[in-house]
Amino acid sequence: MVLFINACLRAKQSRTKSLCDSFLEEYARLHPEEAIETVDLCTDHYNCLTSKAVEERDALVLAQNLTHPTLAPALRFAKADKLVIGAPYWDVSFPAALKCYIENICVNGVTFLYTPLGPKGLCNAKKMLYISTTGGPVPGKNAGFAYMEELCNTLLGINDCAYFAAGMLDVEGQDVSALLEQARTELLAAAPSF
Repeated sequence: MVLFINACLRAKQSRTKSLCDSFLEEYARLHPEEAIETVDLCTDHYNCLTSKAVEERDALVLAQNLTHPTLAPALRFAKADKLVIGAPYWDVSFPAALKCYIENICVNGVTFLYTPLGPKGLCNAKKMLYISTTGGPVPGKNAGFAYMEELCNTLLGINDCAYFAAGMLDVEGQDVSALLEQARTELLAAAPSF
C-alpha cells in the first residue's frame, strides 16, 4: 500500500497537489495491484501533542493496547509499503499540519523503537517521495524535505528518500504553466521506478 500524505492545504488551488495527483494517477496506472490510501491534512485534523497526550499514548503502548484509536495513525503509517508526501514550501519548511501529523505517528513501540544502539525503525516502507512547489528560489536544501529525510533515515528506518519540486512559481515574469508542465513531465518519468 502507498500512503499519500496530503499537506497541500490550498486544496484545489494547490500546485503541489496538482503534481501529486498526476504522479499518483500515473503510479496507479503502472501498478494497478497496489492500493493508494490518503491522509488528507486538509480535512483530517491532528492535534499537536501535549504532555498529557504523550503520557496517555505511552501508557497505551506500554499496556499493548494497540487497537486504541489514538494509535491508528501511527499503525497505518507503519504498515505502508511506500510513502508520498505532498507539501508546499511554506515559511522555509512545510505547513504546520504536517508537523502535527508527524507528532502523532512518531510513537516509540509502533513506528520506531529505542534500543541501546539508538533508534530502530519499525516502518514497513523503505521509500519516501517528497513532492513540493516553491514560490521563489530555495537557497541550499529544502528544509521541509531535509527534516523529513532526517526523520525517515534516523528514526523510522526509511532510507530511500527522494525530493521533487517545481520552483520559482511566484516570481514575476515566469511562465508558470510551462514550469509546471516541465516539472510534471520529469515527475512522471520517476513513477515507474518508485
